[in-house]
This record gives sequence, C-alpha cells and structure tokens, in this order.
Amino acid sequence: MTGEYVVGDALDALAELDDESAKVVHLDDAWARPQRCGGMGVEYPTHDLDRSFAIVDECWRVLRSDGWLLADADDWFHLKLANYLCDEYGNVAETYQGGGYRRSGAVVYQRSDGGIDKGGAGMYLRNAGYHVVIGTKPDAEHVFEAARQFAPRPPEEYGWHSVKPLEPYREWIDALTEPSELVVEPCAGTAPASVAAEQTGAEWLAIDIEPEAKRAFERRLAAACGPQATLGEVGV
Repeated sequence: MTGEYVVGDALDALAELDDESAKVVHLDDAWARPQRCGGMGVEYPTHDLDRSFAIVDECWRVLRSDGWLLADADDWFHLKLANYLCDEYGNVAETYQGGGYRRSGAVVYQRSDGGIDKGGAGMYLRNAGYHVVIGTKPDAEHVFEAARQFAPRPPEEYGWHSVKPLEPYREWIDALTEPSELVVEPCAGTAPASVAAEQTGAEWLAIDIEPEAKRAFERRLAAACGPQATLGEVGV
C-alpha cells in the first residue's frame, strides 16, 4: 500500500498537509447547484460555492510549484471554476506563462463498439461525459498526454454512486507523477486517482466525509489491485 483513505472533512484534512506537498490534486467537488440538492439521485452531503472555492484554495496551497489540479465539473460548475482559477491564480491559456487555469479537458464515455455512449442524465442534449478543469502551478512541465480522454462508463458502482472511470486518471497520473510523488484526492468517493496512483507507484491520500465511501473504495481498490491492497477496518 502506498496511501491512506481518511474519513473526515476535506478542509480539515487538507489543512493538515504541508504547503507544496502534492504533485497532483484530483478534485471531484461535492458542489450544490440550484435545485440539485436532494434531486437527480444525489444522496451525499453537498455545499455552496463559497465552500467549493475554499476547498480549491486549499488544494492550490498544497500543490507543489510544478503541481497539477484536475477538477471534475459539470456545465454549471465548469465555467465558474475556470473563471475562479483565472481571477485568483492566473490564466496560463492566455499568457502561456505563470500558473492558474491551463485548459478544459474532458472524460467522454465510450461504448464497447467504439461509439460515444450518449446515456445519462439530461433532458435535451447529452454530454456523454463530463468536463475536467485543469490548472497548473508556474513550474509545471509540459506533458503530451491528452486532456480529453475516452473511457467506458464504469459497469460497477461498488455500493456507491457517481463512480468515475479509472482509465483516464491512470493515464494522467502516470504522465504527471513519478513514484513516491503525492496524489491528493479530496471529496474522493471511490477515488479513481488514488487507485491509479496505487497502480502506478505514486503516493496517495484520499479524503471523504462518508464512511461508506471508504468501504466502496476498498472494494474498488481490491478489484483493481488485488486483495492485498485492501485497507482493513474503516476508522473515522
């Protein structure tokens, strides 16, 4: 095992990390857009934008000077997060220097025949996946991995919900980290970036407020890495 899954508040757990200690942060934030709370199958606790941006600020603090932020987002949160990174930390896409918002990537769901999986929520046009907002610190090196990744929709939820595919995060973590570098995953759920870090040899720290999320992660970790990778009893 090269990591730890902490059951607790994301801000509290992030506050215990040293400045510039993580090479990658994968944030799948539990934001609450208008009318979302209690609907669309969302059962886990959500929070407002102020708290979302407070978590982003803590993520930015713990990132190394060559670190990367990978933040999953839907249409509603995507633009707000990109604008926040530009306003607070800079716009690398505009200046090609410094740190801040770099680009918007995506995970696109793919059918077994290679076509686009258009299933999922949405009354009108389907997204067939989700945005990933990418930010970098000033010393981040160029990499040649694609910001847009294609992956099958996860067939197993491990007793959880909103399970993200593993394959895109394994591609990104493998490209962005060396063994022993740290990947941090607040609001982790089943923590695809942490599983990817375990597979590629990076260190990882996953955080979620729900004990059941950790149990679901253990099931996913065992499925992906073998039973020797299980974490044991859940501690709160």
